[in-house]
This record gives sequence, structure tokens and C-alpha cells, in this order.
Amino acid sequence: TAPQWAEDPQLVGWLRGTLALPLAWLHSAQALWHGYCRRSSLQLLHLIAAGDWQAGHQLACSSIIPLLALAAAAGALGGTAAAAAAPAEDNWTGRGQPRHYFGNDTDYDREGF
Repeated sequence: TAPQWAEDPQLVGWLRGTLALPLAWLHSAQALWHGYCRRSSLQLLHLIAAGDWQAGHQLACSSIIPLLALAAAAGALGGTAAAAAAPAEDNWTGRGQPRHYFGNDTDYDREGF
């Protein structure tokens, strides 16, 4: 059964060598197994190795790319939230002007404002 051979390269080699199964068939079977185990990235790799570009494209568009986009959006929101939660003195001089406008506090004081 698939749990016994799908993740063991030696057994895959034995199936290929002894039974003369085409490599594309083995990759298709491994893709099916990884899909059952909900390992989309490994499923995609085996679909591509099997030459099933259409199924690989469908899997990428329906599962993998939306998850990557969601992760990127969550990361962007997390960065924005972290910046908003930063203390005010990190971004402002305390005199009503942003630090980047005048440089550091000593430049601000030297100019006599």
C-alpha cells in the first residue's frame, strides 16, 4: 500500500526495477497519496514529475497559490499592525515633527527651533 512505499526511495526503486513500472506511474501514485495526506506541495511536485501539467496547474491555482497569497497578506498586515503598535517616541521627536524630517533630536535642537 502507499504508506509503505510512497515515501521510501529504496522501495520506489525496487518497484521500478523489479516490476518495471514507468516512473510517471509511480509519481502519479505518489501525487495521489500526498493529496490524500493533504500535502499539497509534495503532491504538486509529483504531478509535475509525472508530466501531469494540467492537474498540477489546477492544484496550484486552487490550493497552493491562494494559501501563499493569504500568508503574504497576513504577513503584510502583521507588519502594519506591529508598526502601529510601536511606541510613539520611536517615530516622532516628541516636538510634533517626525524624526526623519529633522534627523535626530540633536539636529533639531541645534537649529534653534
